[in-house]
Amino acid sequence: IINDDPPLDYMSLESWLRRTQRKTPLGGVVLDYLQMMKGDDRTNRAKFLGDVCYLMKRSAKAGKYTTFVASQLNRGVTSRQDPTPRMSDLRESGDIEAYANTILLLHRDYDNPNADPTEAKIFIGKQRSGESGIHVRLKWNGPTLTFHNDGRFLTPMKNTAPQPQQGGGPGKPTQPW
Repeated sequence: IINDDPPLDYMSLESWLRRTQRKTPLGGVVLDYLQMMKGDDRTNRAKFLGDVCYLMKRSAKAGKYTTFVASQLNRGVTSRQDPTPRMSDLRESGDIEAYANTILLLHRDYDNPNADPTEAKIFIGKQRSGESGIHVRLKWNGPTLTFHNDGRFLTPMKNTAPQPQQGGGPGKPTQPW
């Protein structure tokens, strides 16, 4: 089922999810993309997007389906020396990180003339049920807009970019997520 109506607002999305789940059990829901959601002009934008993330998580638990939410990154990522995306680059909402079970950040080094244009990396920024902080190399097929593994590109590698520490300061443990 594809709903490509003009950008939905929060209430329309919630009722559409409930109504659709009653008619046909959903196996998964893709929201492409989060920042296209239409919010109330009086509401703080970051809070609104956090509410949408919470709605998607709550609906997925209630309906027992998977959700995938695509989000835009801040534009500042391209101006850094290392343009590899980080979770802090997620645009307009720290709640994306809070509510997500897994965060995958896609990266292609298209600005580097020496880079392989068919190589893409997925950075596993967060994964509640497994290891995070690694990159996975994949093959990128531009004409079909697809990623795939051709046997030689599925290569996990530890992230070498500095990541901000989470935790309570010196002597206190850092959270793995």
